[in-house]
Amino acid sequence: MLHQTTLSFAPNSWFSGQILLLEGQVCDRGNGWGHSPAERYSKNTMSASKPQESVEVRIEHSLNEKEKEFVAKRRKAVLESLQKLQIHCSQTEVPNIALLGSGGGQRAMMGLLGSLVQLQKAGLLDCVLYLSGVSGSTWCMASLYQEPDWSTELETVKDKIIQRLNGPGVSWTDAFDKLKKYYGKDIFSMTDVWAAMFVTNFVKESSPEANIS
Repeated sequence: MLHQTTLSFAPNSWFSGQILLLEGQVCDRGNGWGHSPAERYSKNTMSASKPQESVEVRIEHSLNEKEKEFVAKRRKAVLESLQKLQIHCSQTEVPNIALLGSGGGQRAMMGLLGSLVQLQKAGLLDCVLYLSGVSGSTWCMASLYQEPDWSTELETVKDKIIQRLNGPGVSWTDAFDKLKKYYGKDIFSMTDVWAAMFVTNFVKESSPEANIS
């Protein structure tokens, strides 16, 4: 379901109203924001598949075909959720609802997590088409995406994240080992240093599968 894939620019912007699609790994240390949500999420749940390594950039005036397919399927689920809330509209008038997370380090991470939990309790989470975030909010998103069915197990995932944040920190040795793995990739920058040496300690996560910037 939710995925950060599309950035729209105003007509007078540098991109002249084009849509920038970054197809690669979610929160991959600044290298890309993810492939089509159709490849990552099913119709009714936000189930995360294994991230891909591609960082291909496509600049077009429209969404890619896989995202169009996803949006069409997802709108049906959104419509069902809206009807449960006594909000009635036709299939062609289903609104594109996005949840946007702000930056702000660990505070933003926990703020987004708490918002998602409360939205689920209120029956509103399934009304959302896209989830997007910057900085600290993406730390939360990266933690969620490690769980294949995070949207249906949100309370359990939340408890795991809180337990991890209350646990011991990551040693400098582990952080440096992670930095060495980043250094072996084709593109290496100060973003990798920031992710491995500092963000790793903020979120207390040193797993190689967790690409957090």
